[in-house]
Amino acid sequence: ALPVEQHDNLLFCDVRTVELVVGGSLMNAGGPAATLVDLRGVTYRYPEFVLGPLDLRISAGSRVALVGRNGAGKTTLLSLLGGYRAAVDGTAWLLGDVRTRPDPSLREHVAFVPTELMGLQWMRVREHFDFLRNFYARWSADSALGLAASLDLDLNSRLGSLSRGNGLKVALCSAWGQGAELLLLDEPTAGLDPVARIELLRQVESYMNDHPEVALVFATHILEDLEEIGFTDLLVLREGRAVAQPVQHLVGDRISVVAKRMLLGEG
Repeated sequence: ALPVEQHDNLLFCDVRTVELVVGGSLMNAGGPAATLVDLRGVTYRYPEFVLGPLDLRISAGSRVALVGRNGAGKTTLLSLLGGYRAAVDGTAWLLGDVRTRPDPSLREHVAFVPTELMGLQWMRVREHFDFLRNFYARWSADSALGLAASLDLDLNSRLGSLSRGNGLKVALCSAWGQGAELLLLDEPTAGLDPVARIELLRQVESYMNDHPEVALVFATHILEDLEEIGFTDLLVLREGRAVAQPVQHLVGDRISVVAKRMLLGEG
């Protein structure tokens, strides 16, 4: 059994790096790590879907597995964390400031890897990296090119000719080169063959080990992904609402098994 308590159909437990407050139940985070994200009562609305309200705190060094079915709100939450969208209700404190509107200044500190590569289709991969250095003060060509080499990425390929897998590799290299404090990955393994998937997950794990101060939010609906990275916390979205579980409290259960139970409402 999981060491959690049930309050109003919400999981309640002590979480080191993720603080989640939903419907009045508190998951309290402590420790010396700097807070990067603090969402309070944040809500985002579409005509037929509402994300939240939820409160979420993410500290430096966190590795958060964000799990949910397609349409559960994972991409919307990532876009809020990255400053691409602004909350309709509530307060979003991101990297030192309250953000009340979409904020491009966050791009310097937050790397968002979407499901599809964003770039000029006619550019070659090497040119794409050279282009990005104009936008990031901490751009590291060594980091981007080093990952590209380890992934066997052809730097002379044009972006428009890349497969889904190679496009994702370019996006990851771009994120590594950016030197961000918060790394947001949106379904990075979707559509990859098994070998490419395992290699990508290993690269993410290696990067996080080399940069322990960086926080990661890894969104996926593929539960097997959860076993390949040393996550500190599990955050599950169900129909726009959130439940969470600290990984250090998973006694005798694999994280993917717990995530499945939480997705099905069997926590």
